[in-house]
Formats: sequence, structure tokens, C-alpha cells
Amino acid sequence: MIVDDATLDWLAALRAHLVADAALASIVGTDPASGAVKIFNRPPAHTALPYISFGDTAQRAFSTSDSYGQEILVDVHCWAMRHSDGNQSPATATARQMMARVEAVVHMQPDLSGDRPALTIAGRNLLLAQVVERSQLVLDPDGETNHGYLRIAALIGHG
Repeated sequence: MIVDDATLDWLAALRAHLVADAALASIVGTDPASGAVKIFNRPPAHTALPYISFGDTAQRAFSTSDSYGQEILVDVHCWAMRHSDGNQSPATATARQMMARVEAVVHMQPDLSGDRPALTIAGRNLLLAQVVERSQLVLDPDGETNHGYLRIAALIGHG
């Protein structure tokens, strides 16, 4: 039984953590209209590639006899477009760079070593975040867009 759903808190913390990573921000760039790093819960219409968006989420109870917890899965999608000259290689490289950087920033968090910024959720106890699945990179049916995703699992204690 999930007593207190932490999904929205987790998504907000995950986005803030990804946006704060300078290397990832340099790969995806910023939206010219808003100046925001292009990492979205849902991307605005007509957002130029590359960008990262959150996809499906799933939740299940992760509790013990004396505390409640939750496992939250979220799909993090990485999108890139081939160059105007038709060369697909840069888009493939960009999408792979995004996926690798997301994994480097999020996998095995919270990092208590001090070697990298720790991922935390305000008012929650993040026990572990890790990449549990990494898709192959595919060319979408439009023939222009490379797309891959990572599935990230977070174990969150509620007290």
C-alpha cells in the first residue's frame, strides 16, 4: 500500500539534478524562448532537438513492517536529429552522449562519497536510484530522429 505517493517529488528532484549537470546541459542546450535547459517533464510543442523528456512512470510499494516506502520507475527519453546534410552519425553520437551522461549522473545515487553531487529529494529519503534498463538507440519512423531511453528506479523511504 502506497500511503504517500512521492512520484512528483521524485520527478522534480531528478529534473533539477539533471539540469544542474553542466556537461549534460551543454549537450542538450537551452530553449531559445525560455533559456531553460532542454530537459522536460513534457516538452513544449515544436521544441528543437536534442532534448530529454520524461516518459512513463510506474510505482509499487516498497515497505517494511515498520515503515512505508515506494519504488518509482521513470523512463528518461533522449532525442536527437540528424544533420541537414542527411548525416545520421552526429545524431547517433549526441543521443548516445545524452544517455551515457544521464547514467553517469544518476546511477547509484545518492552518492555519499563526495565525488559527485548527491541526488536528494526534499522531505524524502532517497535510498537508491539506479539505471535498471538502457534501450538500444533507434531511428524513429520519421527517418530523422534518433531516440533511446533509460529506465531509472528510485527506492524512496517514507519514514
